[in-house]
Amino acid sequence: MRKPAIIITIFMLILAAQTALAESSSTLTISGTHIVENYTDLKAGQHTFVLTSIDGAPMPEDSNGSIKKVTVSSSEPFSFGDIDFTADGTYEYTVTRETEQSDRLEEDGSMYYASVIISEGVPTMIYRRSDEKAKTDRIIYIDDYYCYLTF
Repeated sequence: MRKPAIIITIFMLILAAQTALAESSSTLTISGTHIVENYTDLKAGQHTFVLTSIDGAPMPEDSNGSIKKVTVSSSEPFSFGDIDFTADGTYEYTVTRETEQSDRLEEDGSMYYASVIISEGVPTMIYRRSDEKAKTDRIIYIDDYYCYLTF
């Protein structure tokens, strides 16, 4: 009669482990905003943003290893997609952009650090620009378009 008790005990331990894992997993999206001031007619697909994981942090499903790129039109929000976190911990990322040389567009070349802290399955997101010590509540890139008048 001890075998059924052992099997039930093992089943209960497996169920408890699966429940604990499900409770501690979280899904987050790292996203930002892109604004082009003084111009609204830039062609689509001109601005590329790059998410890079640090030390093997989890990435969105369709990433290329530790890098995920997204391309957006002018003045458009961007998102790198859902990232699944299956364990508590601190996960670090950088967000940068690919810039193009233009005599009319001054591109914001900022780099951001994104820290995801998972504690007991509860996620916290912290952003910081690389040139500032203070935290910021969002990732935002602001470009400025210059119009030259000729006479």
